Amino acid sequence: MEKEYYYILAYQKKGEMKYIGHLDLMNFWQKVARMANLPVAYTQGFNKKMRLNLIQPLPLGMEGHNEYLHITLTEEMSGDDILRLLSEKQQNKLTIKKVVKTKYSSKWFSKHLVAAVYKIVFSQDSIVQEIQNQFSDKILGMEEVSNNKYIFKIVNTPQLQINPLKIFSQIPNIDIIEIIRTRLVYQ
Repeated sequence: MEKEYYYILAYQKKGEMKYIGHLDLMNFWQKVARMANLPVAYTQGFNKKMRLNLIQPLPLGMEGHNEYLHITLTEEMSGDDILRLLSEKQQNKLTIKKVVKTKYSSKWFSKHLVAAVYKIVFSQDSIVQEIQNQFSDKILGMEEVSNNKYIFKIVNTPQLQINPLKIFSQIPNIDIIEIIRTRLVYQ
């Protein structure tokens, strides 16, 4: 078995790319990795696949400012070289922020995820107290940033993955103007 090197690619998914679903985004990253000639590791077995994993994919239609792609390579490379190669080939569809080497496989990131932080803008301020009361078991923290803008830290574990769009759609008369995942929280 070949030696494996793990990397995390941090990127932003916004604008028209927020309408690209999980599977299409995976196909996009695989195509970019092939065009960049990255030495990506493949799974073993009959139907081999690239060892690229999105860490906590976003729901369709939601923007993310700090999204993560886990890449397994067969050769060691610098994060800057990977960043340069991928940035050249992906044609500014996504903003790649950085690439860092890690000692953890993608399974570690899934197991240790505890929360996701979302910036949410409501059309009215009065709904916030109702959200806190109704979903107190799912909301770990909340902070008001400015008028009608809030930051929610929402439970997000492998056993309990919460889609904030589904949570807030259960409340009548709520108008969400903007919802963006700003980061993931690990323990």
